[in-house]
Order: sequence, then structure tokens, then C-alpha cells
Amino acid sequence: MKTKHTLMLLAASLATTTGLHAQTAAPDSMSAVLQQLAATPKASALTPEQRAAKLGVLALIPADAESFVAVPHFADSIANLMSTPLLQMAAQGQQQDILKITGMVKSIAIATGPGSSEGMGRMLALMPSMAALQYTATAQSIDMTDENDDSDIDDEKQEEAQKNRMERMQKAMFESSRNNMRSAADIMPALLQATNNCSILAVAELEPAAIASIDPFLMQVKQSIDYFRAVPQGELAASLKPGISKSDQVMTWHEGTYAGRSWKGCIFDGKTLVQNVILPDYKKYNVTPDAAEQKVIDALASTKFYYLCTVQDNKLIVSFCADPAKDIKIAASPKESILSTSKVAFADARLDKNPDLLYSFDKAFAEGASTGLLGLGSVIPAPERAPQITALLKSVSDIAKLSTPDAMTGLLWADKGIHFETTQGATAALDLNSPLQLLKYADRPETILYGECNYTSRFSALMVQMVENAASATYAIYNGIRSTSMDDQPSQPQPVPPQLLSMWQNVKTALSGMDGKTALLMDNKGKLPDMLIAPPVGDPSMKDISVPRIALYKGVANRLRISMAWDKMYASAKELYAQAGAPNAPMPELKQAEKNGISTYGFVMPKLPAAAEQPGALIGMPSMLLDTRISISDKAWVIGSSSGYTYDIARAAATGTSELKGAAFAFRVAPVKEMVDNNAPLMKGMMPGAIEQVQSIVNLIASQIDGIYGTTTAEGNKTRSHLYLRTK
Repeated sequence: MKTKHTLMLLAASLATTTGLHAQTAAPDSMSAVLQQLAATPKASALTPEQRAAKLGVLALIPADAESFVAVPHFADSIANLMSTPLLQMAAQGQQQDILKITGMVKSIAIATGPGSSEGMGRMLALMPSMAALQYTATAQSIDMTDENDDSDIDDEKQEEAQKNRMERMQKAMFESSRNNMRSAADIMPALLQATNNCSILAVAELEPAAIASIDPFLMQVKQSIDYFRAVPQGELAASLKPGISKSDQVMTWHEGTYAGRSWKGCIFDGKTLVQNVILPDYKKYNVTPDAAEQKVIDALASTKFYYLCTVQDNKLIVSFCADPAKDIKIAASPKESILSTSKVAFADARLDKNPDLLYSFDKAFAEGASTGLLGLGSVIPAPERAPQITALLKSVSDIAKLSTPDAMTGLLWADKGIHFETTQGATAALDLNSPLQLLKYADRPETILYGECNYTSRFSALMVQMVENAASATYAIYNGIRSTSMDDQPSQPQPVPPQLLSMWQNVKTALSGMDGKTALLMDNKGKLPDMLIAPPVGDPSMKDISVPRIALYKGVANRLRISMAWDKMYASAKELYAQAGAPNAPMPELKQAEKNGISTYGFVMPKLPAAAEQPGALIGMPSMLLDTRISISDKAWVIGSSSGYTYDIARAAATGTSELKGAAFAFRVAPVKEMVDNNAPLMKGMMPGAIEQVQSIVNLIASQIDGIYGTTTAEGNKTRSHLYLRTK
């Protein structure tokens, strides 16, 4: 009831609530919106001073910075977002607290120094894996509480018992640390190496109250570091509680003058950590590190970096680096800053929009991130890591490299909604010179989803390989899980049925007969399958229920090859299903219709035994096939949930064209609302109360959001993508 009341109040307030910006007259069609997004922005090059007036603290980032992320109007951007009713509902009444915190930061920018981008890319890609390992280590940590009750022994023996208990806890902590190092033997050295190659400068313009809190905070940090350094090593080890790592205490306070300013902060010295904390434990317990542990120890010993900060006017400047004398630089003026370089020129055409976010990552960053993806497999311990998983990660990395081949830039701004625009080098994943053939579907009022592009043959081959590797990895994981049953008896791997292998081979054969032209479409004109409506199995009252109607289109290069592969695939599926043994639910039978050179395949219900003609008899039948249609012509292959829909798309693809080239996407809320409103009266009896709440939520969203639109187009030797969340 509370949720429904909140939704009603929000919906009632929408008439007086503005969006991110006032909405002007909209184009007549969705294709016109997409054409606007695809248009190349025009602008003259701006001076560093003109850029500085719009881009805040970026004026302090030096010109030799390689990559950067900036939020020039942080507090204002958050306030604008929080003004929308949808985010107000998500904040659950906490928006004032959120605005109070975020309002302390006016502008922020983070940049990598020379030679740092590749390492930063790898580091960001590896961090999720490291976080997963740390989570696993925490979940599997040893319970270091001692269950022995020593309350009934005398004081002298209690002291000895306490000493023994502490010794057991320290030994348990040591073994836990060893296990953590073994688990991280692949990923930790790579992460530390990436860290050693990074220098990062962050600048934030803050409110005076935030600036005033910096010195007291630094004083607390210094006192904490000084305290732990003053405690003798033995007492320090004895004083640590379970869950507190000694590595957290190995820091050195540091103050110095760099780039003409005084800096304060701390140093992490891995060599000190190894010599003073890690190796003494191995000596104490007379243990030699194994190869995995030594790999982590060596990586730690070669790691040293500084966390330093300084204040300039009302700006907090933070540096993370390995050599502050070399790495720390601050631009003295916009002409000496990154604003004077071509790295910011991409933003000139949009600076009149006061961008809320902009970034630039160079080619080295993209390469580092793609390489770092391979480290995701390190979450799985090496003895259990199947080669198929490594092959899958290699496929993902190859696709990432193909899709992001060069430097990347991006902008986000608010203008009648939210715009997000990115540019990068010429992509090898898409053919951006082909006109879109099905763009007219974006203008149909019933269309919920429209997406169309033309993949290159290289990208398509990588995608097929990734799917195959994913299937192999899933099968390997499944066999790994069942290799040991509940009674710890080993079991043999389950063989893949030959029919399934044959089906996959024929899927690949069929795909080889298709070209890269691809489209995904959905509208609200679908109906439930006859078997769910007609008695005795179905419910006639559901015949007017509207459901999404989905279709996938692929261009055809060799119709005969696709058709022959399809026949073989169906035969294998029929044989596999017969072996599963379902006498009361046989495989649906294939039917074919011809019209205007287009063959449309469908499935019909086989004749069931009399005893099977009752509700529930179709359990086990692949009933989804009964609502599946496939249309194929010399130019198009379409699979969907309606013969009329697939035929219509196949025919349109044969002759359709447009002026828009590249790729396009549209998701519209209005047809979703229309479908929900149509179904509401019909479903009130089936879902009393629930359907009204669904309708209220959809109405709220539809009152604020028109849809999401996007294009990807060629722009000289670059690729530009523009995503647009269009509000009302």
C-alpha cells in the first residue's frame, strides 16, 4: 500500500516537475531522432582559456597527461540528476543528504601521467578479479576464536594458556596469509606491476568547509602511522586482532616539496613489508615459501609508491606515484595544461552544453584493459582452471581489442534528456558504410525495440568462437562440479550427445551462409500461442492478452547452405528429443509455406494420444517451438514469434534502404505502456492488486521518459557513437 501511495503522489506531481531541461518541439519520427544523433557536430577550435572557463580543474592537469576523466560541474550535475522524479523515488527520501555530501565537491578531474595509461588500463581490468579473490578469502577465513575455557585454572596457568592461545591465533593468521598469496599468485604480481607503472594526479575543487577538514584528517593519519611504527614488532604482532593485516600497518609518513609546493602523505614500501613482516614469520615457523608464495613476495618487494596531497587555493590535489620528484607536475596556466592539447579538442563542439562528464583514454589504456581481461581467469585456482575457461577469456579479450582499437573519448551532457557521445578509432567490428535496411520499423508506433548494424566477417567469426568457447567452458565447469558427488565418490564426465554436436556444427554452417547484416526488432502486437488459449489445455479468456513480438534478422549470402544446414539440424533435434523419451509429448512437426520467393517454416502440434489431451500433458514438450517462425529469402533470414512478422521483415529487408549508415538503436516506452494498459483490464482478475502497481510504475516511467536512442557512424578515420535518453 505504501508503494502504491508513493507512486500515485509522484505521478500526480509530474505535471509541475521539470526534467533535466525544458523539452522543445520533437521531430516527427524516431528515424529523424536517429538522423540527428548521427549528424557530425560542427565547431571551431577553442582557446585554452575558453576551455578552462567550461572545464574547471582540468586547467591544472599538465599537458603531458595521457588519459583523464573530469566532472567539471560535479555538484550541479548531481543536483540536476536528483531533481528528476525517478531518481527522487530511488533515493527514498535521502536526496537532501546526498546533495549535502556531493555539494562539497564543485569540480573534479583525474589524469594519468606519461607512460601510465597502459598500466592503468590493466589495473582497472584486474581489480574485479582481485576483489573477488579478497571476498573469497574473507568468506573462507579461519575462525580465530579459541573455544577452550580457561576460567577455572590458576593465574600462572592462565597466563601460559593465554600465551598459547595467542600463538595459535598468530599461526592461523600466518597460514591464512599463505593461502591468500597462493590464490593471488597469478593476479597479484600483474596488479602490482601495473601499479608500479602508474602515476595519477587528481584535482578537486572543494567548498571551504571541506578544505578546512583536510589538515586535521592528515594529522590523524600521521599520528596513526607514527604510533604503529613506535610499537615494537613483537608487541605489534601480538596486539593485532583477527581480520587486521600487518601489511595495513607498514606505512611511512612523508613530507616533501615537489612542483614548488609542500606535500604531505605516506609511502607504501613493499620491501619493508617483506623484510620486517612477511619473512620473519616464515623464519619463525621454519617454513620456506613455495613457488606461488615467492612470486607474490618478489612482486611486493619491488613495489613502492607514494600517496601525497597538497592544497592550492580551494583545490585539493592528490598524487599517487612511484617517484614524486619526477611524476608530480601541476600546470601553471591553461596554456601549459592539457587544455592546450588536441586531447581535449573533441569537446569543443559540445562545450556550449556544459558537459557533465568528459574523458579521454589513449590507445595504450585500451590495450592494457583488453590484456587485463585475461586476468579474470585468475579468480579460479590454477589446478581447477580448465583450458576452456582460458580460451573463453582469450575470445573476450580478442573481441575487446577488435571493438576498441584506438584512443577513446567521451562526453555526457543534459539537453532534453541525457546524451552520451563517444569517439574512437575506426572499428574493425562494424561495417559503417552500409545503409540501414529496416530503419522504417523505428517509426512504427507499435515498435518497442529496433536495433540494426552490419558486423564484419572477422567480428562474426570471433563471436561464434566465443559462443563455442563459452559452451565448452560451461560443460567443463559442470563436469568439474559433478566430478565429486555428495559421498565424495568420483564420477565420469558426461559425454556430449552426438546429436547436440551435430546441431552445433550445422548452426555454424548456417551462420557461414549469412552475412554481417543484423537487426533485432520487437513490437507490442504479439499474442499468446494457440495452445495456451484453446481448450482443453489453454484458457480462452487470455486470447486478447498482448505480448511482445520479437524477431532477429540476418542477411543471407548463401540460401542453399542455410537451408541444408537447417534440415540437418532439425533432424538431429528430432532424434535427440526422441531419445529423451516423452511418448505423450512428441516433437512438434515442421511445416513450410512459400510466398513471393520467401519460405516460412513453422511447427504444428502432433496428434496426441487421447489420454494426453488434458491440462499438463504438454509438460516436457518443446512448446516454445509452436510459436516460432523462420522466414528465409535470397537476402534475409528472420526468426521470430509470428509468421506475419518474420515474413514482413524478410520482404522489407530485400528492398529496404535508408540514408542512415552504420548502426542504430531505439527503445521506446510508449508501446510498452500501451501494451500494459491493454492487458490491465484483462488481468485484474488473475493478478488483483499487482497489475495496478505494475501499471502505476509503467505510467510513471512513461510520463518522464520517451525512450533510449543510439547511433554509431563513421567520422573520417574515427567511429562516433551517440546514446540519448530522451525525456519528456
